[in-house]
Amino acid sequence: MQISGAMSSAISSLTANAAVLAAVAENVANVNSEDFDAVEIRATSLAGGRKNGVSHASGGVRINVLRQGEVDLGKEFSRLIQARAAYAFGARLLPVGDHMLRELLDLKA
Repeated sequence: MQISGAMSSAISSLTANAAVLAAVAENVANVNSEDFDAVEIRATSLAGGRKNGVSHASGGVRINVLRQGEVDLGKEFSRLIQARAAYAFGARLLPVGDHMLRELLDLKA
């Protein structure tokens, strides 16, 4: 994987986890609303190459938004903790990639 691919994957992961956090917030805010269907985000990993006729960069995450069932607060807080940890990991990857690019440019100079 190239450095740009790793950075692209990190940004894609941050976007997907931000969508999960937004879905959890919407579910918790509407827990007592009648006829509200819980929002669920399903993330799938993308490998480089082609999938279903669509070209992908060297990695990333695709998100699908589903609306189904009632809100379960226990499940929502579990998803919140998982998304927070994944978001923190993706956020740590960006400075590492930046440092690697800076070192590479210093070697070229």
